[in-house]
Amino acid sequence: AMSPAPLPPDEPDRLAALACLAMLDTAPEERFERIVRIGAAIFGTAIVAINLIDAERQWTKAGVGVSVNTCPRDASYCAYVVSQAAPLI
Repeated sequence: AMSPAPLPPDEPDRLAALACLAMLDTAPEERFERIVRIGAAIFGTAIVAINLIDAERQWTKAGVGVSVNTCPRDASYCAYVVSQAAPLI
């Protein structure tokens, strides 16, 4: 099992910015679905997702090749992405 990602130093500001977007738990939108379809086509990948990370969970706004739209933050590899300034490879 992987250990939970550390919280980024700007976590309060990041969460405030996420709340201002008012996107969590919203209905699917074609513009985001289009982005993930284009991403999958360009990169030739089976999975592409737009994920938002709040204080407790990862939530998927749009995705190709994913069947779950939420998971606990401590089980999300995306939590590692928001915890660092560099790309996760």
